[in-house]
Amino acid sequence: MNSVHDLGGMQDFGPVEPEPNEPPFHSAWEARSLALNRAMSYAKVWTIDRSRAAIEELPPVDYLSMSYYEKWAARLEKLLLEYGLVDADEIAAGHSLRPRLRNSARACSPPTAGNTSSPASRSRGSSKCSPGSSHPRTVRGSARHSRRFSPESFARRTGRRHAT
Repeated sequence: MNSVHDLGGMQDFGPVEPEPNEPPFHSAWEARSLALNRAMSYAKVWTIDRSRAAIEELPPVDYLSMSYYEKWAARLEKLLLEYGLVDADEIAAGHSLRPRLRNSARACSPPTAGNTSSPASRSRGSSKCSPGSSHPRTVRGSARHSRRFSPESFARRTGRRHAT
């Protein structure tokens, strides 16, 4: 793949000049961008590959003009919209405009290439992204079976077998 994010070895971009005594964050919003991105990675709504691809899909002009954390913020916004966790009007307002479903992010499935549904049908509460859409492996009161994984005996370093 050879696109705008593959800058390694390209000419005319100049050397990377590290800033002496550079702080981890230049502004408070950069720290929030990192924290929000990390929080969503723990939620496991999307994969790390999808996360990386969202940055690589930025238009070249944006990719080359944005700072590191601006790219992270743009990625988060794109993925939150793509997976129906927020709506565009909420992004514009800067806060939630609708009540949230409890644990709505945990059961979200990614949009598929053949999905022709509108963004509204992928929004919170739809079958695509609702807590009730995943089926539990067991039901309360159902029979459960387990296997014994412990060995009948164990070997010491001397190679002798001892019964347990």
